Amino acid sequence: MKYALAVLMLLLPGIASAEETLTEKCTSDAASSYGGEGDREFFAYDIENTCDFRLSCELNIAILTAYGLKLDHKIVTIEPKSHGSLVLWIKSAGGMSTRRHTCKQI
Repeated sequence: MKYALAVLMLLLPGIASAEETLTEKCTSDAASSYGGEGDREFFAYDIENTCDFRLSCELNIAILTAYGLKLDHKIVTIEPKSHGSLVLWIKSAGGMSTRRHTCKQI
């Protein structure tokens, strides 16, 4: 068993030290936030382009609340040093959310 692990470590060195992708290097979702207006809440999924070229980003979000599951999907073009966002309105605060974005240079 030890030999098998040693062989795998020699043959597959890239797995342990995976490089950052373009999405990880050039985008940040730190400005995403929750908020409310009247009897409705919203989730703003905001992506910032931190690189010096335009990006085409696919934004996906899913929120599970007491009222059910809400999904949304949007493709945005984000200029250098700018933001792109997706806003999803929900009936109640709380619950679980998951979000994902992938980007490519254009």
